[in-house]
Amino acid sequence: MSRFRGGVAAPLVSSRLTQLIVAVGASAIAARLISSGNTRTLAAGAIALVVVGALMRWPALTLVSLLIVCQELDPGLASQGSSSGGLVYLGYQMYFRTLGRVSLLTLLVVLALGRVLIAARPFPPRRTAVILVLTFGAYITLLLWADGTSFTSAINQDARFAILFGACFAVGVAAANSKEWARSAVPLFQWVLSGMVVLGLYLAATGQGQGPTGDSVIFYDAATGAMAGAAMLAAVLTPSTQRTGRLWWIAGAGLLVVILSARRDVWAAVIVALLLSLMFAQDRMRLILRLLAGAAVGLFVLAVVLPSALTGIGHQLSAIWGATQGTAADASVKGHLSDISVGWSAVKASLFSGVGPSGHVAGLVAEGTGPLYIHNQVLESWLRFGLLGAVIIIAIQLVLLVQGLATLRRPGIDFSARWAATLLIMAPVSLLTAPFLTTTQRWPGILGFAAGLIAPVLRARPATDAAELAGRSSAPADPVPA
Repeated sequence: MSRFRGGVAAPLVSSRLTQLIVAVGASAIAARLISSGNTRTLAAGAIALVVVGALMRWPALTLVSLLIVCQELDPGLASQGSSSGGLVYLGYQMYFRTLGRVSLLTLLVVLALGRVLIAARPFPPRRTAVILVLTFGAYITLLLWADGTSFTSAINQDARFAILFGACFAVGVAAANSKEWARSAVPLFQWVLSGMVVLGLYLAATGQGQGPTGDSVIFYDAATGAMAGAAMLAAVLTPSTQRTGRLWWIAGAGLLVVILSARRDVWAAVIVALLLSLMFAQDRMRLILRLLAGAAVGLFVLAVVLPSALTGIGHQLSAIWGATQGTAADASVKGHLSDISVGWSAVKASLFSGVGPSGHVAGLVAEGTGPLYIHNQVLESWLRFGLLGAVIIIAIQLVLLVQGLATLRRPGIDFSARWAATLLIMAPVSLLTAPFLTTTQRWPGILGFAAGLIAPVLRARPATDAAELAGRSSAPADPVPA
C-alpha cells in the first residue's frame, strides 16, 4: 500500500478531478440502484453510505450532481402512456421514497446544510430571495393550519419547497466561498452532462425514450433541460479570454440534453435568457455573430448525424409560437392554454381569496385526489393561497430575475456564477408553464442553490468585484467544502 501511495499512481489518486469523478460516479450509481427499487439490499445500503460520504466531503458538488441526474417524475404516470421510461424515471425515489414521511432528497439537503454550517465562515449574502421564499412558506403553513391541516403536514407537504430553497441557498453561499467549488464546477458540469448525453442517446437509439405522453422524450422532467440549457448559455456567453475547450464541450453537451428533453418551456426559457443576456452584454455584436456561426455549424452537424432532432426542434419552436398567439395544434399546448383560461376565470370570480388551499375548480387538471393543479405558478398560488400568495410569488420571480441580470453585468464572474444567473433568468419563463417552485422538490433546490451561489457577487461592490473574486481564488485554502 505504501508503494502504491508513493508511486506513479499517487498524482492520480490525489487529483481533484479523480476525486470529483468518483463522487459523481458514486452518486449516479446510487441513483440507479435506488431507482431499481431494491433499496433493502446490502449493495444499495453500501452505495447509500457512499453518497452520504460524498455529500459530507463535497456537499455542493454532490448535491448538484444528484439534482442534475435524478429525475422527479412519479412512475405511476407510466400507466398513462409510457411504454418505457428510460431516464425519465432515473432516481425518482430520491423524491418519492420517504423516511419518517420526509423525502430522501430533503434529508440529504439538510445533511449538506449541516455540513456547510459547521465548516463555513460567516459571510453576509444578499438574502432578499430566500427571505421572500421563507415568508411564502410560513404564510402557506399558517393558511393550511387554519384550514384544518396539521402543522407538520402543512410544512412537509406544501411548505417543503421553502425549506429546500433556504437550505440549498446556504449550500450555494458556502460553495461560492470555496476554492474547491471554483476548481471543480466546470469539470462537474462537463462530465455529468456528458454522462447524461451518452445514456440519453443510447436510450433514444434503442427506442426506450418514451415519456408519459407517448412522445420520444428522454428527460421529461423540465429541470434537467433547464440546468443543461443554462450551462450551455453560460459556456457560450463566457468572454473569449476565459473560454476553454471544456466550456465548448459543456455547450455541446448542454445543447444535446436540451434536445433530448424536448421541453417547450426549456426552449422558450433559453431563447428569453439569451435575448436578455445579449441586451446586457458589452460585446453583443461579436456574441451575436458567434452565436449565428455556432448555430449554423450545429444545425449542419445535426442534419448529418441526427436529422430527426431538427424535426423535433422545429416542432417545439412551432408549438411555442402557437402558444404565444393563443392557439396551437399541439394537444399538450392546447391543454396548457385551457388551464390558464379556466384558471384566470376562476381567479376573477374570487379575486382576493381564491378557492382556498383545499378548493377545486372544474375543468382544471388535478393529480388524482390531490390539491388543485394548474400549469402556471402565479395562477396556482393565486387560486390556492389568495391574492397575497400571488403577490409574493410574483415578487420572488422578479427578485430572481433582477438578481440574475445584475450578476451578468458584474465584471469577472466565472462560469458557475454565470450558469446560476442564467438559470434564475430562465426560471420565470418555465414557471409560466407549471407551478414548479411550490409543487416539486428539484426546482426549489436548484434555484435556491443558484441564488446562494451568486449572493457573494451581488454583495460585493461592482468596482471591486473582479479584485475580490480574484483574491478569493488566490487566498490560502479555506475550510468551506464544495
